Amino acid sequence: MCVGPSRDLFETTLGISSRRVFIGKRDEDILMPDPASLSVPAIALAVAAIAFGQWYTARAKLALDLFNQRMNVYSGVRRVMARVMQHGTADIDDIANFSGPQDQARFLFGDDVNDYLLELRKTLANLGYCRSIIAMNKGNEEYQKAVELNHKAMLLVGNFYEEFGALLKPYMRMHQKRPMSWLRSLSDRVHAHAPR
Repeated sequence: MCVGPSRDLFETTLGISSRRVFIGKRDEDILMPDPASLSVPAIALAVAAIAFGQWYTARAKLALDLFNQRMNVYSGVRRVMARVMQHGTADIDDIANFSGPQDQARFLFGDDVNDYLLELRKTLANLGYCRSIIAMNKGNEEYQKAVELNHKAMLLVGNFYEEFGALLKPYMRMHQKRPMSWLRSLSDRVHAHAPR
């Protein structure tokens, strides 16, 4: 009499070879899987775990690299805007220094950020124009328009830190706060709902 699963179950369904193990009398044998054949699924699981770990690490590195590139754009624009706020105007060097981060932003951010940077560049150009008109100090109508335009442009520059930070926030968010954070949050949820 054979106790346990049949030999066909291991060989056809699971693809695992089996052998008979005799315990006690010959007619009470138990069919056991061959230990060597169990190593194949174990190795496959180990390989799958390693592949998942490599994928997770590569994904986290990609997110970090993208964050660093976006932070470089943010820092470059902030440097130019700090100089403009300090001097109250923009010159050709400021616009040239603004161009580098603006060009990089085209490939790193969406249209909302790029449109904002385009408007900011126009504002910097207006500040430079206004400075040249105001420097002439003729007191005519063109002078008055330049003073009004300069005032509006400086208000836009003054709002830069709040507006630009809010625009970049969705792009700069790092979802990988710590390795395997999804496992920790799952554990926290399970423990929160456990009876006490």
